Amino acid sequence: MQRGCWGAADSIRQRHGEVRFKAFQATYDASLERVREALGHKDFEAAWPEGAALSTSEAISYAQRGRGARGRPASGWESLTPD
Repeated sequence: MQRGCWGAADSIRQRHGEVRFKAFQATYDASLERVREALGHKDFEAAWPEGAALSTSEAISYAQRGRGARGRPASGWESLTPD
């Protein structure tokens, strides 16, 4: 996930009153720790509130931009076969 998307997802869950299934909590915690280690404490602490400040539509747009252009057509035979 891009920087800030973790904070955005957490904020969206809180705004909508949603909770994570307990069965997924351990995996989430482990993933979050890996992200924190990869970014470093300072960058992680800066990215979280930036993401949390995004609206739902802003967070979706941000995540979609981070994926980049698709390397092959989205439909037809060409989309099914590797280059």
